[in-house]
Amino acid sequence: MKHTFLYSLVLSVSFLSACDVSTGTVNSGSSAGDQASYNEYVANRNDAISVLDELDTTTALAEAPENSTASLQGTYAINSTESFGTALVGDMTMNVDFDTATVSGSLTNNFLDEDGTDESNVTELDGSVNFTGSLDLDPTGGFYDSTNTDQWQLEASGAGTLTDNETAASGGATYRLDVDLYGNFYDTSGIGDVDGVGELGDVAAGGLIEGNVDVTTDGDTVIYDITGSELYGTGDDSSGFLVYELED
Repeated sequence: MKHTFLYSLVLSVSFLSACDVSTGTVNSGSSAGDQASYNEYVANRNDAISVLDELDTTTALAEAPENSTASLQGTYAINSTESFGTALVGDMTMNVDFDTATVSGSLTNNFLDEDGTDESNVTELDGSVNFTGSLDLDPTGGFYDSTNTDQWQLEASGAGTLTDNETAASGGATYRLDVDLYGNFYDTSGIGDVDGVGELGDVAAGGLIEGNVDVTTDGDTVIYDITGSELYGTGDDSSGFLVYELED
């Protein structure tokens, strides 16, 4: 996709704020443990909102940071065509190695969110999705953005299956994800402490998620494309992620 991270960054304010709540009520098929997991996701999402508010003052990451490796955390949202009618949301981790120009991570603590305005309409999903990929510092535009110069970018892909084992109405639905991630990096070394989050490290990253969702219920399979033109929470309910580093 031909979007700068700054453009995606502005859109991600809507993505992260769409269901900005401090607590949630997981649907009646879930346990107290599920409630705690959902609250953890909401807390991480709200932390990401706080980090996002600070990123307007940062610059693109144009060289490797002092520490060549970084462990990032944050949140993501995945949507698809309107006929799918729901979103997959959760936490996200990312490990970056600028020396080897590689990236890896996972989508974890996942939920099916049927209505971003009502936190009661969420269902916990079992499983995780791992991804791996490459980094690039390309003055001619990198992987996907012809307008960027001298900025680290990432391109990664992964696959995995998430299962709804709690909600009887789902019929044990499974959600096979095949995802492609495209993102840019920001230099957060000068931000320091963020209220409610802590001291940031040197690196943040964000961008787009594309691919498809293969939904299987009672032996039937329907494949939906994941929208990736903008970030989740904008007018067309698309998909995106934001992750950042914390100081040790």
